[in-house]
Amino acid sequence: MSTANPGEVELDIVVEDGDVMAVEITAALIRGDLQVVRRNAELY
Repeated sequence: MSTANPGEVELDIVVEDGDVMAVEITAALIRGDLQVVRRNAELY
């Protein structure tokens, strides 16, 4: 996940059967990535 300016948020959204899910597809997970994805999902 790239670092973003405070006004920029990159978030992938999947909608299936009325459920909305935030997803992050990556080849490697860095410890802090999950917190960034969670924070971005909360902004959504």
